[in-house]
Amino acid sequence: EPAVSGSVSDGGVVSLTDIQIKAQKLLAVVVYVATSIPVASTGHMLMFEMTSDDFGEKGGSQRWALNPQRAGGVATNSSGQMAKTLLVEVDMIFGRSGQQKVSAEVTAYDAVTTGPVVNWCLIWN
Repeated sequence: EPAVSGSVSDGGVVSLTDIQIKAQKLLAVVVYVATSIPVASTGHMLMFEMTSDDFGEKGGSQRWALNPQRAGGVATNSSGQMAKTLLVEVDMIFGRSGQQKVSAEVTAYDAVTTGPVVNWCLIWN
C-alpha cells in the first residue's frame, strides 16, 4: 500500500491506507518503518494498531510496538537512516466471505522534526 508519513507530535495518530482483500484468513502483517532524517541519539516509539469489522472475533484489534532505534552519537556522526521491518503472524479468521477491509493507524510517542515513513501489507489465503 502507499507509504504514509507518521506524526511528528507526541501522541499524534496517522491512519494508514486501508487494504481491501477477498480472503478467508489473514495469516500475517508486514510493517515497514523508515526515518530518513535522524534525530540525535534517539529512536521512534510507535504503536501500530490494526482493526477490521470483518474479523470473526469481535473486538479484533491487534497492536504491536514499532520502535526503530539508532545507536548513540549526534545525527551528523551517525547513520542517515534507521529502519525496521516487522512480520507478525496473526491467523485471524474473517467472519464472512467476500470483500473485507482492514484498517491500521500508527501512534507516535516522540515529538520529532520529520515523521517516519510507514508502509504495510497483508499476507492472506
